[in-house]
Amino acid sequence: MSWAKLKRAVPERRRQSLRSALRGNPYRVTPGRERVRIAEIVSPLRYDVMIRVRHFERHAERRDLFAADFDAYERLVRDEPYFVWFERSRVPVWWPWLLDDPPAFERAWRERLRASAALYDSFESGGFDPAHPVELYAGRRVRQPATGRRTSRTLFAGDGNHRLALLMAAGHEFLEPSQHRVRRYVSLVPADTTGLLVRETGARWQDYRSFIEHGYPSARVDVCDGRVRVEADDQAVAAEVEAVVTCDLPSLPEGA
Repeated sequence: MSWAKLKRAVPERRRQSLRSALRGNPYRVTPGRERVRIAEIVSPLRYDVMIRVRHFERHAERRDLFAADFDAYERLVRDEPYFVWFERSRVPVWWPWLLDDPPAFERAWRERLRASAALYDSFESGGFDPAHPVELYAGRRVRQPATGRRTSRTLFAGDGNHRLALLMAAGHEFLEPSQHRVRRYVSLVPADTTGLLVRETGARWQDYRSFIEHGYPSARVDVCDGRVRVEADDQAVAAEVEAVVTCDLPSLPEGA
């Protein structure tokens, strides 16, 4: 069977599974079985999800502008971290050819804005749709990302992160079992966008610290004379947070 016929005959999700198995890293997908604290799957590795949260919060204030003058709306968002995420994180990983095709890039960017707005409207009118659960990633072996950041997390943000961001923007602290499923790999290297996006967006120290403490609520983080200081009752948590923040410190404005 040709690849074109195979694509028509086999659903995309099944093709993904086959490709992963052929690369020697099979996975299985299981329904969610317990509540998952959202902050722990976002912080410290997925600053991009926080950028999406802020985008939806701003979109809520600009819905009239979106409807009345999309071009003006687009110009506003282009000056914000959501565009930085799209241009410097999303596109290079998923659609790198767009970087060499400015008209196609512009079309994809505008489509992203419209898709995000439609998702927001759907969430506002009907709440979270359990027919489209957030997909979390796990691994029998969890390997260190190329950034060098190590965490004790066992579940990681995977697919459906705009939906995850909408839940966060609405004040939800947990993913319910019906709202997620888990893709369990034999071996997993978690995605880590934090260092890149903190640097590229010029994130303020206060915002970064809030992001870290959101994921580690028992920790209090500060920097003094270029040295990270962490207070936490659990010394393992303190050591992990200190290592994470030390890794990010060079990306923060003036080392925080």
